[in-house]
Amino acid sequence: FSFLNNKKKLFIPMEWNSNNFNQLWRFNLHYFDWGRQFLEIKLKTGKWTYDSKFLEILIDDWINNNRLGIGDGWHSYTISLRIRNWILLFRICPELNNQFRVDSLWQQICWLYLNKEDYIGGNHWLENLISLIVGSLQFEGKKSEEIFKFSLKELEKEISHQLLKDGGHYERSASYHLLILERLIELGLILENVNGTRPQWLITAISKMINWSNSIKLCNGHFPIFNDSPEISCNIDSIINFGICYLNRTIFVEKGIRNILTQI
Repeated sequence: FSFLNNKKKLFIPMEWNSNNFNQLWRFNLHYFDWGRQFLEIKLKTGKWTYDSKFLEILIDDWINNNRLGIGDGWHSYTISLRIRNWILLFRICPELNNQFRVDSLWQQICWLYLNKEDYIGGNHWLENLISLIVGSLQFEGKKSEEIFKFSLKELEKEISHQLLKDGGHYERSASYHLLILERLIELGLILENVNGTRPQWLITAISKMINWSNSIKLCNGHFPIFNDSPEISCNIDSIINFGICYLNRTIFVEKGIRNILTQI
């Protein structure tokens, strides 16, 4: 695994919480963003970077070696990212889906619901809420309905608070603005796919954020790096085009997760 320009070779069973790695490196390990990257490559090329069994082993290893509430994997932010990544993997690749993994996914969603980062606010709180909405849509029952209704209402309120009049995110970081925009677009598509809804407040927010993104765009798909600026996986034009596909109900042309999500 290579995160933050630091490459480590890990062995099964994995040392998910080893003190030999700094916490941010461990967070990246727990996100499973790398699993999403494997999926993107598979969708674009028709082949897994590694055998799909490799992902199954690592998902099960995470479940077996991260006891409830203990370690970085149970930090609310890492859970938020991992929930969405696992859902994409399970939905797009049914061979990765079994009851053992689904039970763990539900456990993580319930833990996140009880350990929300509303006290931190900002992008952390948005990540929590988006993941709770997406996660609750995967299950049936009173608890999942409770999580969904609470989280959707809170997200609407928080978006109205965190978006500035010009459409920029109030943390004033282009990177976080684009990350949040991408999350909201995915959420909008999942809401439409699962229950046929297109909340007007979400459409308005995405439209305003796209306009702001266009206004700060630099040459060659770049954007200004200021304040906290985590690296994002694609250029600004790609994210803007993804948002336009949601607004106009058109299909994202390039193969990958976005193409699948826009095929409503």
